[in-house]
Amino acid sequence: MVEQMNGNIDLPYSPVTHIESLLHKVSKLGMNPNELIRNSRLSFTLNDISSGRIESLSRENFCRIFGTILGSVIRKFSTPTDRIMNRRDFDLFCHACLQYDTLEESLIRQIDFLSLYNGGSGRMELHAEDGIATLEIEMFQVELEWEFFFVFNAFAVYQKLITWLIGEDRMKFEFNTAFSPSMRHDARILLPSDNVTFGAPRHEVRFDAKFLKQPIVRTPLDLVEYLKHFPFDAALPEAGAESWADTVLKHYKLLLMREHALPAIPALASALGLSSATLRRRLREERNSIRQIKELARKELALRYLSETVSSASVVSSRLGFSCPKAFTRAFKSWTGATPAEYRNSLHSVERNQAAARH
Repeated sequence: MVEQMNGNIDLPYSPVTHIESLLHKVSKLGMNPNELIRNSRLSFTLNDISSGRIESLSRENFCRIFGTILGSVIRKFSTPTDRIMNRRDFDLFCHACLQYDTLEESLIRQIDFLSLYNGGSGRMELHAEDGIATLEIEMFQVELEWEFFFVFNAFAVYQKLITWLIGEDRMKFEFNTAFSPSMRHDARILLPSDNVTFGAPRHEVRFDAKFLKQPIVRTPLDLVEYLKHFPFDAALPEAGAESWADTVLKHYKLLLMREHALPAIPALASALGLSSATLRRRLREERNSIRQIKELARKELALRYLSETVSSASVVSSRLGFSCPKAFTRAFKSWTGATPAEYRNSLHSVERNQAAARH
């Protein structure tokens, strides 16, 4: 039975969940997940992810650890006779994509390139019929759990590569897979798309055939920049890629909610896998600073505590790491134009008016 994956699945795609799933998978291959994280120059552990201490990953950190995991798995499954495409091979593969005029010509040459590996990296076929282009994907022989990962990673990679090559971000894709509908949950972890059909005859990426005639618009210089993150960021939705400011903000809010002291910049940078200078530079590029983010974290939590709890301003002040209640009151008034007591009274006034209106 062919079954469509729909939007009712209550598991949203998360880069952190994606990485956590892969780390658990590699542990079954005898690899040490925490060693892979360290090899990615990151300072947290798998337990930090599983316990919720790490709530988000920047694009760069996601790519670091995903690339380390993927490289290790490829080395594990490669054999002298069936070598799987490594990073250097993939870069050459992408450069070959730019040597042709249209997307169709580029895809045909990609298929030829894969054939050089004698099936070690799988096979592809391209068909166009009734206005639909179909890219059939046949994966190399590997155990089911990892075949599933490689197929869905290929879906993400080809969707992103095709749209990038022709500069067309409005393309709609359909993904057909021969895997059982019982694997929908795993699919949601690996691919942020609901448009997946299970129980199909084969693994396919489908799109409007008119795009096959679209010209390749990218240059080798564009590709050099693109390959800084691609293909390791293939599964990341563009809208879901967090800025460094967002990453720091979530980190600060989590620490404050646990009533931990906010770290100095060297410790913060280390927790994010960066040097202090690099973190400062990244935030400057986003027109932000540690001071601004720290202020925003405290403001957002202060508003939340005062509106959702009965904690006194003194308690909120302590939880947010202010030196004294007066310092908190000054800061809060600079944020809102009101003291904590005035803000809370205004909320209560609104609630009373709403209650009166209902009666």
